[in-house]
Amino acid sequence: KPGATYGAAHTGTRDLHRDLISARAVIAHSSMVSVEAALLGVPAFADCYSPTRLLGFTDRAQMADPPQPGNRLEWAHTLAGRQWTLEEIAHGHFLNHMDF
Repeated sequence: KPGATYGAAHTGTRDLHRDLISARAVIAHSSMVSVEAALLGVPAFADCYSPTRLLGFTDRAQMADPPQPGNRLEWAHTLAGRQWTLEEIAHGHFLNHMDF
């Protein structure tokens, strides 16, 4: 989690973005970290109902040669389009969550 400490040998905070861009792949349960990794182009293998499963990252045996889906941008648009209701969009409530 951004800003959190993680890793038994690590005592400070880590920069998730830095760690993700230097990662070969990410394995997660159903974490948003897998989505952030996929947005950066890092293969993100996840269990359960993670949206990254829709990109084909389902079999850990693929880690040696992970899929390189060409629909990553379309997937991100679809994912973003499901974050707010039409009413929230119509009233501009979603703007409070945007980083312009």
